[in-house]
Amino acid sequence: MKKLILVLALALLGAVPAVAEDLVFPYGAVYFRKSNPPEEDWERDHKTAAEVGMNVMRHWYMWSAIEVEPGKYDWRNYDRMMELEAQNGIRVVITEMITAAPEWAFEKYPHARFLGSDDTVVHSSISGSSAVGGFPGLCLDNEDVRAKAEKFLVALVVRYRDHPATLCYDLWNENSFRGGSSSQMYCFCEATQKKFREWLKKKYGTLEVLGRAWHRYSYASWDNVRPTRNFSGYPESLDWVHVDHL
Repeated sequence: MKKLILVLALALLGAVPAVAEDLVFPYGAVYFRKSNPPEEDWERDHKTAAEVGMNVMRHWYMWSAIEVEPGKYDWRNYDRMMELEAQNGIRVVITEMITAAPEWAFEKYPHARFLGSDDTVVHSSISGSSAVGGFPGLCLDNEDVRAKAEKFLVALVVRYRDHPATLCYDLWNENSFRGGSSSQMYCFCEATQKKFREWLKKKYGTLEVLGRAWHRYSYASWDNVRPTRNFSGYPESLDWVHVDHL
């Protein structure tokens, strides 16, 4: 889903950057994750990177760290990164991170918080790999939140699409990140379950056919159909895993 959002934004804006012809072999590192490294090291680090032959940096452009209020974006740290890259002949892989949703969005759209298979509601937390809140984001099967994420991605593309340091976009970082764990898979929110039923209707056509395939013979309406929570390997589990990754 995230991939579709960003591809749409890029296509609409004509913003797919050309790969640098002089970038024969990309050599670099993930560098900026908002909380680290400290600002006093940025200029020195970029200079050192260029001196040792690095030509690429990859940064996390985290929604929760940028859209500080609805429609208000704080690009200062990211602008500085791009400036330093341009000054040192380094290109940038822009990694969009809408898996970190703004704190205000968690409060404004509580229905979009991930719901685990054990009925646990997933709240905003600090990432284990970056001291920034908003992880693991909100469920984009909810159209209102998806629209907000799309708006942020468009703003991200517009800001840096013509920047001389822009190399490419990382469209979907760690695409299984939102899956939770084997004991607490998500999302089971109503929006996700509704989309799952719509997909099942297209695949099976009737409740009778679905019931035979799933070995569940007493569905009275499509509203009775729910995703499995035990992942036993039966067809219901395979359908749920399959549609969750479309």
